[in-house]
Amino acid sequence: KELERIGFQLETHSDNKWKIQCNDLATYWENSGILKIRPHTQRKLYDWARRQRRDYRKFQEGKITVMTEERIEALERIGFFDVYGK
Repeated sequence: KELERIGFQLETHSDNKWKIQCNDLATYWENSGILKIRPHTQRKLYDWARRQRRDYRKFQEGKITVMTEERIEALERIGFFDVYGK
């Protein structure tokens, strides 16, 4: 907490992996023009998107989840909720 107070940001492997997946999803949408991912075509991205919807719902319900305000903002920036709803 003290490091955060002075502006130090520590990113975990999980944070980096999440950002890569978010970027992969945005890139997939841009390159394919397909917004709804089908499990038989892009299983890894499909599963990741499913987890984001689940984790967002948990966040909204006040339950323990890895979803954060920052992740929600990143998903909003790429139009995730426009495609998958909130």
